[in-house]
Amino acid sequence: MRRAARVDGPHAAILKAVREVGAIAVDTSRLPGFVDQVWGWRGATILAEVKKPGGPRGGKGGQLTPDQRRLHETWTGGTLVLVDSIEAALRVLGVLSSRSAEAK
Repeated sequence: MRRAARVDGPHAAILKAVREVGAIAVDTSRLPGFVDQVWGWRGATILAEVKKPGGPRGGKGGQLTPDQRRLHETWTGGTLVLVDSIEAALRVLGVLSSRSAEAK
């Protein structure tokens, strides 16, 4: 029997943040070999893989599993992104510019 999929650190916070700005956000993390979240935003569908960020000393962040890597390499549909923070997710949606994130 397959164990429940593990979600990376910022998963719940990112899901909440994209919903708060008005996106439709669906948690798909329990679907084997698929992305963690699907967002509907201003007529677009965005597939989002959420990974924990790298450590403060340059440590590795979350790594793609072989199934996730295969999806990223072969996906020919709409936007597929890898995000590791609320800020990264909001930049994807265009509600946070990289300049405003740098100012923090």
